[in-house]
Order: sequence, then structure tokens, then C-alpha cells
Amino acid sequence: MYFIKTISLSVLFVFLFSYPAMFYAEENKQNDTTKEEEINNQIDDLEKQNENTKTNKENLQSQLNQNQTEINKTKNNIQLVQDKIDKIEQEINLTNSQIYNLEQNIHSISKEIENIIIDMKAQEIILGQTISFLYENSDATYLEFFFRSKNLEEIFNTHEFIQIVMDKNEEVHQGIISNKDKLSKKKEELVISNLSLKSKKVTNENLIKENITHKNSLSVLLSDKEKVQLELFNKIKIEESIEKQASNEIIRYIQQLEYLNKLKSEENNFIDFNLTDTPFVASTALSTPLPGYSVSSEYGLRFHPVLQYSRMHNGVDLGGNFGEPIYSAGDGIIVFAGPANGYGNWVVIYHGVINNKNIYTIYGHMESNQIDVKSNQLVKKGQKIASIGTAGTSTGPHLHFSVAEGFDGYQFKYTDPKLYIEFK
Repeated sequence: MYFIKTISLSVLFVFLFSYPAMFYAEENKQNDTTKEEEINNQIDDLEKQNENTKTNKENLQSQLNQNQTEINKTKNNIQLVQDKIDKIEQEINLTNSQIYNLEQNIHSISKEIENIIIDMKAQEIILGQTISFLYENSDATYLEFFFRSKNLEEIFNTHEFIQIVMDKNEEVHQGIISNKDKLSKKKEELVISNLSLKSKKVTNENLIKENITHKNSLSVLLSDKEKVQLELFNKIKIEESIEKQASNEIIRYIQQLEYLNKLKSEENNFIDFNLTDTPFVASTALSTPLPGYSVSSEYGLRFHPVLQYSRMHNGVDLGGNFGEPIYSAGDGIIVFAGPANGYGNWVVIYHGVINNKNIYTIYGHMESNQIDVKSNQLVKKGQKIASIGTAGTSTGPHLHFSVAEGFDGYQFKYTDPKLYIEFK
């Protein structure tokens, strides 16, 4: 009797299930509409925020460019001052060399003057000794010497000799004095030049101090501007981070809108799964479609991993490895097997009446080439119908498994699968 009713139903379903479809849950319709408005508002706020961020970035960039110009100018000024310092230091080094040479010359001339003074004293001693010798070796006075001379020629010769000696001594003495005067004058000139150089050195040293002070002031100014530059740069980075975060949020919200729009589009493209006109009694109880695997996400209200807000999860998720077999939870007929938005691809099986309710099981996220059954096909409990995939809105390989207690012409009446199946 079971198979007769099943065959009759399969003929009926050939026409009904000839195109792909997706079901949009009425229980989430109002919430999704509200969420869409919230998302649009969030996008508007984020776009305004990005406009403000863009303006802030432009202002900060302008300040950054202006401050960089000032930094470059300050660096140039520091270099100019340093060049001036280097030039003055070269002049001081040259002046020090000149002072050293002058002092050496002054020292040398002073020695010469000292030697001249010694020579002068020696010459005076010699002159005195000569005069003393002449007088000591003379037995008479000069007048006596005059009368004792044999003739006039002798007198004149003797007198001439004495005069020559005296004149020579005087000549030598005057030469020494003249040389001393020349050296003293030269020494005086050198001393004056030395004082001038030392004065110049002091002036240059003061200039260096002034320029170093100026350079230090410029260095402090440069350090302050570089700190400002770093602060501006960091502020721009923060604004860029805010902009990037907001842009990513906008993209995420747009993806949510696209996903919601896909769900909404299903309102005009759904299959009538209602089989209550010709129900049949299920022959067996339901069993897990993935033996050995536990529930990774429960039935009920949960935080959606893609939409990023809480919404009803109409089944359970069973973790598994990609390509592992999925089995029919019970005897039944394939209502639909093919593409479904959100699920990627799904399989819907009608199992007949269990506990006075029309029971459906839904299997989701298979790849199109992983489905082994087709619409209107009869299946047995434990028969392989597909393989684990990750198609549609999925974060990884798993089976989304739902149980419905009927179909009201628009939506499935989902219930907790654990009411019918004992999972591991």
C-alpha cells in the first residue's frame, strides 16, 4: 500500500518540481526587513563618517606638508649656521697658527735684542780696557808724550791710531744700537700684530658661541617640528585605519543586504511542498544522516556568522569532512534536489506522517556534483543521497540538517531535529 501511494505522489511531483527554488522563512521576513533598514542606516552613517574622515585626512595632510616645508627650511638654516661655524673655526685655526708664528718671531727677536745688549756691554768693556791700556802703558801725560815724540809725524801717527781705535769703537757701538732699535721696532710691530690677531680670535670665538646658540635653538625647533610631524603622521594613519575599518564594514553590510535580497527574491520563486492532500504513513523512525558526527550548531536563535546578527537557525549543523557521505534519515520521496540560495544546493525529502504530522527532512550546503538523487526519486533509510560540501553561505564543510512538521503553502514548519533523532 505504501509503494502504491508513493508512486501516485511521484507522478504528481513531476510537474510541481521541474525548476530550482528556495524557500524564504516567513518567521524571519519582518525581522529581515527591519534589519535591512538598520543596515541601510548603518551604511549611511559609515559613508558620512568616511566623508568626515576624508576631510580630516586632507586637513592633516595639508598640515603635514606645511610642517615638512618648515622642517626642510629649518634643516637648511641649521646647515647654513654650521657652514658659518666651520668657516669661523677655520679662521680661528689660521689665526692660531699666525699667532704661534708671531710669538715665535717675537721670542726670537727678544733673544737677538738680549744678545745685542750683551754685545753692547762687551763693547763698552773692550773700549774701557783699551783706553785704560793706553793710559797704563804711557809713562807720561799726553803733553809729555807730545814732547817726547821724535818728530811731528810720530805724534800725528800715534794720535791717529788712537782716534781710529776710538772711532771704530764708536762705529761698532752705534751699529749695535741701530740694530737694537730696528729689532725693538720690529718686535713692537709683531706684538701689535699679535694683539690684533688675538683680538680677532676672541671676536671669532664669540661669533662661534653666538652661532652655536643659534644652531641649538634651530635644533630644538627642528625637534619640535619633527615631533609634530610624527603626531600628524600617526593621526593620518589613525584616520586611514578608521576609513579602512568603515569601508570594510560598508562592504560587510552590503554583503548582508545582497544576502537578504537573495532571500527576498525567493518569495516569488518557491515550490509548493504541501503533500497533505495525499499523505502516507512513514514506515520507519528517523535516524541521523551523518552517523558518528555530533551537532556543532544547535536549532534556535543564534548569531549568524555571515549576517552578523541574531536570527533563527531552522536546523542543526553537523560537522564533517568534505566529500563524506550523507544518508537519508528515513524512507521517503525526493521532493527537490538542486540549487538553493544560501544553501548552495539542497535535498528535500518527504517521509510521510509521523505522530500525525507530515514530516520533511532538508539537507543543505552540498556542491552541485555531490548530489546523488533527483526529484521524485524514492529513497530508503540509510541510503546515500549526497556528500558533505561547503556551497552557499557556509564557513566550512558541514551538513545543515532540518526537520519540518508540514508545509503551509508558503513555508516549512520547522522544529528541533532532536525531537525526532537522537544525535551523538
